[in-house]
Amino acid sequence: MEMIYDLIVIGAGPAGLSAGLYGARAKMNTLIIEKDKTGGQIVTTDEVA
Repeated sequence: MEMIYDLIVIGAGPAGLSAGLYGARAKMNTLIIEKDKTGGQIVTTDEVA
């Protein structure tokens, strides 16, 4: 079964998650692709200044 997406976002960092959120709010069939952890580099950072 093939899926056809309106929006494909590569990367699930802050910008990718925002893009996916806006796509979903616009009722678009959205796919977010991430090879590592969702959230990007901020997830592995101990301190944000």
